Amino acid sequence: QWDRANAVKQRHETEAERADARLSRHLDHVRDYDAASEGVARQDAIIAENEIRRQALHGDLTEVDQTLRRLRKAQTQLAEREAARARSDRLRDRQDALTRRDERLEALDDVLIIRRRQIEARNAIPDIDPAMLERLGALEARSGQLERALDDVAAYLNLDLLPGAEVKLDDIVLSSGTVRLTATSVLHLPDLGDIRLDPPQADEIRAEIEQIRHETDHLLEQAGVTDYAEAAGAVRTRADLSTELQSLNRDIARIAPDGRDTLIDHKQ
Repeated sequence: QWDRANAVKQRHETEAERADARLSRHLDHVRDYDAASEGVARQDAIIAENEIRRQALHGDLTEVDQTLRRLRKAQTQLAEREAARARSDRLRDRQDALTRRDERLEALDDVLIIRRRQIEARNAIPDIDPAMLERLGALEARSGQLERALDDVAAYLNLDLLPGAEVKLDDIVLSSGTVRLTATSVLHLPDLGDIRLDPPQADEIRAEIEQIRHETDHLLEQAGVTDYAEAAGAVRTRADLSTELQSLNRDIARIAPDGRDTLIDHKQ
């Protein structure tokens, strides 16, 4: 029995050892499970915290996305306003340019009208060569000298006329008194004839005067005027008009350097 008891004891001890081993393993498993559970709990907490962060980030991203959309919309509206402002500025600049060109075209037309009238006025005036005018002046001056020379050849007569007598000096009826008779004048005596002075130099003077008159008439006919004063006035007036036309041409070149047609093309 002792052996049997020892065998039972050994069996029980062996079973106890086995039970202790199983218990130890079980406790190890329990500790592992607890550790795993704690890890899972920590992971769950981390996951929950991450979820909270994710939701917060999602909210932030949503807000950022909305902000970006508002910014893009505002940027689009700003771009549209800038484009509209640019179009408005271009239209205003274009309108200003058209207005300036219209003003230039109107000013040009006014100048062209004045220029045409000045040209017509100038063309209506005889175009006299300066050399011809100088010759006419010289002839007039010489003629005046000769007329004065004839006037210097004079005689004074004392008339004592009978009542009713009609005596004329050239075309002027005279009465009694002193009369000056020049080399070119004629004293008409009724029923008696004419009295003229006949100094030796008078014929030469009269011949030169007649020659001057003939040349003067020829030049005046060529010039299309009646006398030297008219010829001189025509030359001065044409010169003044030519000066005014030069000024008008400068105005035209300033207003439309490339011509009226180019100005109209730019206007279109």
